[in-house]
Formats: sequence, structure tokens, C-alpha cells
Amino acid sequence: MPSALQVVHRDLKPSNILYRDESGSPESIRVCDFGFAKQLRAGNGLLMTPCYTANFVAPEVLKRQGYDAACDIWSLGILLYTMLAGFTPFANGPDDTAEEILARIGSGKYALSGGNWDSISDAAKDVVSKMLHVDPHQRLTAMQVLKHPWVVNREYLSQNQLSRPDVHLVKVPAGDSEDTVVGNAEKSLVACNH
Repeated sequence: MPSALQVVHRDLKPSNILYRDESGSPESIRVCDFGFAKQLRAGNGLLMTPCYTANFVAPEVLKRQGYDAACDIWSLGILLYTMLAGFTPFANGPDDTAEEILARIGSGKYALSGGNWDSISDAAKDVVSKMLHVDPHQRLTAMQVLKHPWVVNREYLSQNQLSRPDVHLVKVPAGDSEDTVVGNAEKSLVACNH
């Protein structure tokens, strides 16, 4: 993880996390697009320049009061929430403006009940809520995420498939069928459902 080198990615989102090969193994996952990445300096180690994608930005980045690697944990929490729930926590629909999404992020209010959340374990909800803590000092660190029981006990993850009510909204790449895209998405969702 870039944080171990005191590098903050600042733009973690689905399109910047890829598989190196077709194996689908966790070892082949790679983070790409380090265009916004910045190494933390000595001193207070805080970054000031707001670099982000609206759905994945941490509240402290929006406040422009300085931020550090905790903003990447927030973004990964958004990714995990989205994989488990099937939707992002702060966007309500395609007509949301960036300003509306950013205001919801600033409030830090999201739901961990209803829909897919009713079949997701308390441990999964716990890690998500700790990754999405509004206070970056209270948020889990990368090492704490890796040591969280939901991650440590991943071999016991449920094999239940999550529902995908909005699959018709998925843009199918040229040359693929909707079944191929949905099948690949299910592999990712099954791996995260616990």
C-alpha cells in the first residue's frame, strides 16, 4: 500500500484499481494512476491541495485544513461500501450534482441497513464504519484495516451472492455481453460479502 511509504494516492476509485492478469487473485490487484499522488513531508505531514473525485473524497480534503494518508482509507471505505451495498453511500442518483454529493460527504451520514446490508455481517459493517469515520484521527489506518477480523478471517466469507437491482445501468464494454460483465461483478461481490 502506498501509505507505507508515506505516499498519499488522493484519487483511489474503481478505475484506478486493476488486476494485473486474468487470475482474479488478490495478489494480482494493482493500484494505478499516481498522477495526484504526493509524498508526505516531515513536519506536520499534512497536504493542503484538494485533489479528488467527488464520490470518493474524504471530508477533511473538502475542509482544506490539511489531510494525510487517512483520506485514502476513506476512499477505500467508499469502495468497500459500494461493493457490499451495490451503490455509493453519498450519491442518491444520476441527477445528483457534485455539490449535493460533497455536502453529504461533509455530513458523514450514510446507512448500513436495508437492501444488501440486511445480509451483510456485523464485522463487515464494523470495518466499513471505521474506514468511513468522519474524524480522520478516529479512522482506521491501513495496518488496522489489514488486522480487522473481517479481513483476517476472509477465508470464512459467505458465498451468498448479493442482489444487483441496478444491473441494467451497467455500461457494457464493446465486445462483452451483459452476462459477462455481471458475472465478473458477481465474482468481486461474492468475495466481499461476509
